[in-house]
Amino acid sequence: MTLLLFFKYSESILFADDFRLFSSVCSDLDSVLLQRDLDCLFKWRTDSRLHLNIEKCSILSYTRKAQPLNHVYQINNLVLSRSNTVTDLGIIFDTKLDISQHIDTMVSKTYRGLESLSAEPEKWTENIWAKTKDIF
Repeated sequence: MTLLLFFKYSESILFADDFRLFSSVCSDLDSVLLQRDLDCLFKWRTDSRLHLNIEKCSILSYTRKAQPLNHVYQINNLVLSRSNTVTDLGIIFDTKLDISQHIDTMVSKTYRGLESLSAEPEKWTENIWAKTKDIF
């Protein structure tokens, strides 16, 4: 049986070995329903004899509320850690869907790259010089 048929209350996305289960949680009942789908995920994994690295699983809540619902979710009686950011397709998102941290990280990586290039200009090829000239 396919994985997608197991979830009654949540949506899911599967890309390669990356799986996301998500739901709008506005009440305690919504939290309970999401937990039921997590239980179904574990049952499906067990029945299919597939490995699920629960230590890599985490919870991320997107909200603008000052006091969000912070239900404790579990898989196989192991509490899932709560995360403040997630990297999705190379972009870092926080709980408010703000990408400021992503921009800061990319700017920092760019500066580190420029520093390493400027430290050894004799190793630059003509191609690198041409590209650098176009940038500045």
